[in-house]
Amino acid sequence: MKILIVLLALPILASAQRFPLRMIEGKLHVEICTDSGIQDIPITFGGAGAVFHFTSGCLVLKSAKRKLIGAETLKEFPQPIFLDFHKMEMEAGYSGESNFQPIPARFSAAGIEGIFRIRWKDYKFALDPGLDEGVLLTAQKSMRFLSGHSYRQINGRFYPGIGIGINGRDYGPGITIRKSGSNLIGNKFLSGFNWLIDFGRKKLSAVKNERVLDFAMATSPNAR
Repeated sequence: MKILIVLLALPILASAQRFPLRMIEGKLHVEICTDSGIQDIPITFGGAGAVFHFTSGCLVLKSAKRKLIGAETLKEFPQPIFLDFHKMEMEAGYSGESNFQPIPARFSAAGIEGIFRIRWKDYKFALDPGLDEGVLLTAQKSMRFLSGHSYRQINGRFYPGIGIGINGRDYGPGITIRKSGSNLIGNKFLSGFNWLIDFGRKKLSAVKNERVLDFAMATSPNAR
């Protein structure tokens, strides 16, 4: 009994573990265990988030005040965090394949910003696993790459002929230009890749998975 109490008192996991992921109404959730059974709570890359302990193969809430996984929660997991959108699993303390492509990124209390290329220019995008969208870019004065491209009016101007670049390959194609708001990448794009996130070293990388980007197809002939 004393050993059990000590284990439950540990703030978080001591080794690599996997947890089921689910997409609910376009938002990324992870499975947790409660007294009333299995529940799913949302994941965000910013903010404090809930405090957990690990027991019997489950994440268990220590408090019901915050029912989401935030950056502060993820920092306490063994690093790095692997988000496998193909198998819909989250692995903490990942030590598997190393064919991920690095993406320049900035980590802060607000979340993770990755730098992605559109045509010849780099843009910062916040990664938002709570957003049921693809790629949202705020309109700027000089956007010459839009010249000659047609668009459709879908929650802004959707340009189906333009992709977003990751390490020399364009994926999409399709970005939405909005008059205001932040530059965001949502789950319709995120889910087409597997992501490796290291909060301790502040590093972000990704690899294309087998899922087809559901809001458009890849522009690169070598990309899925």
